[in-house]
Amino acid sequence: MKQSLNNSVPILVTLAGVVLVCSCGTLIGFIDDVPTLMSFLGHFRVQYFFLMSIVALAAMWMGRRGLAVIAAITILVNFAAIVPIYKAGERPKTAKKRLTVVSLNLYSNSKNYDETKQYLAETNPDIIALMEVTKAWKNALKDVLDKYKHQVN
Repeated sequence: MKQSLNNSVPILVTLAGVVLVCSCGTLIGFIDDVPTLMSFLGHFRVQYFFLMSIVALAAMWMGRRGLAVIAAITILVNFAAIVPIYKAGERPKTAKKRLTVVSLNLYSNSKNYDETKQYLAETNPDIIALMEVTKAWKNALKDVLDKYKHQVN
């Protein structure tokens, strides 16, 4: 059966095509100044790694050592780029700071001013997005909203 696969041109062409695409995608990932569509190809390193592993095994099984070596080189390059991303390590202490966003639909007919002010005081959000804000709501929340120096009306 191995002999019949060795002579199988469609399988060999498919493997060579996969090697070409994955190798080019890997190399493009290292180039800084490429068009956006091309840079997109550099984002699939994990997929290239696993796909090229399968191709390397198939190429070795078919006796195509040259194709297997090219696949192995692509595997190693992708592995070297992937490991630092997934390597377990201590997170920086600054990572504990979080951005708090509150989005409220005030419902223009509602008069729950005190509850809303209390909620905003308790959550102390970094960003507040308010919907259905009337003049009455603006006046009621003025002291809370004044501490936010950037506002869009």
